[in-house]
Amino acid sequence: MSNSENSLALDEYIQKNKTKSQSNETHRIILNGQSVALQVYNIPLKYLYFNIENGRFAADYKDLVKKRGGKILDSTNEKDAKIIENLLLELDPTQTKVTMRDIKNLGQKEAGIITHDGFVINGNRRLSILLKLAKDDSKFDQMRVVRLPQNVDRKDLYKLEIGLQMGKEEILPYSPINELLKLKEGKDDKKLSVQEIASALYGHDKEGKEVQKKLDRLDLIDNYLAFFGKQDQYKEVERLMEHFIDAQSILENSRDRISDEELYKIKQAMWGLIRDGVTHLELRDIKKMIRKNAEKALNRIYVIADSVKPSLPESVKEVLKPETPDDPDWELPLSPIRTQWENARDELRVKEHESDIPKLLSNVKSNLEAIRFEAKEGIEQLKQKQCQDMIKSILNLTDKLEKFL
Repeated sequence: MSNSENSLALDEYIQKNKTKSQSNETHRIILNGQSVALQVYNIPLKYLYFNIENGRFAADYKDLVKKRGGKILDSTNEKDAKIIENLLLELDPTQTKVTMRDIKNLGQKEAGIITHDGFVINGNRRLSILLKLAKDDSKFDQMRVVRLPQNVDRKDLYKLEIGLQMGKEEILPYSPINELLKLKEGKDDKKLSVQEIASALYGHDKEGKEVQKKLDRLDLIDNYLAFFGKQDQYKEVERLMEHFIDAQSILENSRDRISDEELYKIKQAMWGLIRDGVTHLELRDIKKMIRKNAEKALNRIYVIADSVKPSLPESVKEVLKPETPDDPDWELPLSPIRTQWENARDELRVKEHESDIPKLLSNVKSNLEAIRFEAKEGIEQLKQKQCQDMIKSILNLTDKLEKFL
């Protein structure tokens, strides 16, 4: 990301328009660990370019590039710049309207930050809003910015960006997945240590463990996406971050309790459960199963793991629709995975109440009373081999109970 031609054009514009371009203020930023005050300029929008490494739209951008067959966008290209502009405006339409109204009525409050050659490091959303406003009013055709020195390298630009946008409360904070992707960029692309990233974020390196924990969480997400053949499609997991926080906790707290093979199966089962629509709060039951050594419940989980294959399953939205949607007793049919999951949770509840015999008997009674013996579908299910085997097992158990009457 560099444009020497634009750098010279900016030099020339500032030199020829000193009175017009230079404001009476400076803006203090941290560079190389030092606080420096830099001149604020008023720069026409034509000299400014979006930063395609902007962390605010990382997931959307990766998804877009994948759809383009891996072709990245060039923000110096007018057509590509328009795509980025629209992407930024749509990140949070409600907040965009609020910011647009504020800029329109009060002007730009805080100066943006640009590289020496005009790429916006901080203020990409403001640039997109100004571009939109400038179409109707030429007075918005410039942006207040701080221009960084020419010798700032990519590592320092990264540190500056995350320090400004992730290390404090922002009007539009990074989404959880974009935060993780930005941390990964620092470690993988900029070759920074977790301590260096933590220092840029928080002003000290004591939070290195927290940064590493978030990077490990992204590894889990990458594993999940790859398992279902959706590498880099981070939009798929945008609303599932709580699931991966809980999945990470389950795996980390279970390493000393079960074998590596069992841990792998737990993870595989969780991927199937997440893809099948199980809530993150439900997922926490797996931690209880492991902690309480609920063997029967865990065996159900391992059955789920064996049924989850590394391929694209049908979407939850494509579940069969009811023939009688007005029937208040109708419920969506459980998938094989969900059936095993509900059975595993039942086994967990049994384990949790194994010393409370009245409670166990009450649960058995409630479950049996729920069977619709007279209903046609109930009769058909009761005749199936699975139910027949279950009935025989139940009758054997009732024989044992009879002697206590």
